[in-house]
Amino acid sequence: MKNLYLILTIFLLAPALSIAQITYPVNVVNNEYQPSTITITQGDAISWECSEGFHNVDGTTFTYPDNPEGFTSGDAEAAPWTYVFEFTAEGVYHYRCVIHGEEMTGTVVVADGLSTENQANVNPVKLYPNPTEDFILIDQVDEIDGAVRLAIFEISGKKILEETLIGPKKIDLSELNGGIYIYQLFSDEELIQTGKLAKS
Repeated sequence: MKNLYLILTIFLLAPALSIAQITYPVNVVNNEYQPSTITITQGDAISWECSEGFHNVDGTTFTYPDNPEGFTSGDAEAAPWTYVFEFTAEGVYHYRCVIHGEEMTGTVVVADGLSTENQANVNPVKLYPNPTEDFILIDQVDEIDGAVRLAIFEISGKKILEETLIGPKKIDLSELNGGIYIYQLFSDEELIQTGKLAKS
C-alpha cells in the first residue's frame, strides 16, 4: 500500500514540479535586503516585504542596463509595503534602493526553468528519487571536473544542508519536513545545476 501511495504521489507531483511557480520572500529591513543574493528558477517570483524604513526596489534597465529585463516597485515609500515580480527570463539581475544607492543592493540569479523531462537530458548530475520520502541518491558526480558541492534550501532561502560530493552519494533527508525545497550543485564554486526537490 505504501508503494502504491508513493507511485501516486510521484505521478501527481511530477507535472507540478515542472511548472509550479514558487514565490520567495525577501525582507527589506535594517537598510538591507535579506537575503541579498538569491537563486531561483525561471518563472518563479520574488516578494519583497518592507517592514521598516523608507525604501524601494529599483532593478530597471536604466539603472542596470545588463539586467535581462527591468523591474521596479516605484518610488521609495515608508513601510509597510510588498512588491512581487515574476522573473520570466534567465540571467543575473541586480537591484538597489534609490535612497541608499550602492549601500543597499541585491542580486537575483534566475536559472533555466526547463521541464523535469528536459532537465534529465541536460543536467550532468542525476538526483533521485524525486519526490522522495527519506533520502536522495546523487549519481554521475565523477563526470564533473573539480569538487562538487550540494546545497539544499528552504523556500525562504535558508540553507539547511550542504555536502561535498566525491563520487555517488546517498543523502539522508529523513529529518526534513515534507514540502518543496530548492537544490543547487556547484563545481569549484560555479553553479552547474539547480532544481526543485519534493519531500513527502
